[in-house]
Amino acid sequence: VLVQANPKKPLAISGQTEYCPLQPLTFKAEGVSPANDVRWQVMLANNIATDGGVGNPMNFSFAGPGQHWVAAYQVTTDALGCKSDSIRLLVKELGGVPVSGTNEVCLNGVATYTAPLYKSFDYQWKILPANAGVIVKGQNTNTLEVQWIKPGGGTAELTVCGKTGSKTTVVWPLPEPTVVRPDGLCPGAVATITLVEAFPDYSWQMATGKVLSTDANPDLGPGTYFVAVTDQNGCKGGSNFTIDTFPFPNLTITTGDPTGFCNNDHFVTIQALTNTDGDYQYQWFHDGKPVGTNKNTYVTNQYGYYSCQATNQYGCSA
Repeated sequence: VLVQANPKKPLAISGQTEYCPLQPLTFKAEGVSPANDVRWQVMLANNIATDGGVGNPMNFSFAGPGQHWVAAYQVTTDALGCKSDSIRLLVKELGGVPVSGTNEVCLNGVATYTAPLYKSFDYQWKILPANAGVIVKGQNTNTLEVQWIKPGGGTAELTVCGKTGSKTTVVWPLPEPTVVRPDGLCPGAVATITLVEAFPDYSWQMATGKVLSTDANPDLGPGTYFVAVTDQNGCKGGSNFTIDTFPFPNLTITTGDPTGFCNNDHFVTIQALTNTDGDYQYQWFHDGKPVGTNKNTYVTNQYGYYSCQATNQYGCSA
């Protein structure tokens, strides 16, 4: 008498272990012989085990309270129909949707949010407030990317299988440094430039992008500049500013009187010629030494070399 051995028990059942009510899931018995049938038993609803049919893989859907599971065993296809022991996989209704993601981001930055991957489940994301951000990609998937365009805070909310999960992200505003600088400087002059706010990092740049200084308070001359800063949240911002170039006075001196005479018996009036609309302060010099008063003319009968320095309303001298 030949006694045939029973087939081996399947090694495992692969498939998703969380379900949406009445939404089909796919299960497959692993480690089975292609010469055998795979028969299933299932606990679909109301604690009633039923015959799940023959096949591999198989689709089943579940609903209702109580325990749910699928079980599979091998059956020989000969007249004996020998059966293996069964293997069982427990399944449960989806209880919640955990959402993880970026805790904080700078304004206009992109944050990423992730939920567990459930095959064949429908993922529906939305942004709260609706106008706080823009979905970059990932709708209908388990991973979402959002660009947040308003400072404050925003929430990515996900609904799967009637269950809702969410993740809130702090959205930091970009720094807007306030530059304290003179309206203008005389050619060749420099001034110490400061910011009202303090930042961990600075980059003072020319309009071309060339970095001039990374100090908090650099000395700069006339020109157009950009200051880039990074705040304590790691957010970057900046401000453009211009320091005008104030003009030097356009000054010449002349006299209509003779400049050569004897015995100091003749007075010469020297005239400083400047713009008619100029608001100037004058300093006269005789042989390099300051003389005279704050006027655009100087009268003298002393021999020597005379010069004049004019200072305009901007403090520029020539």
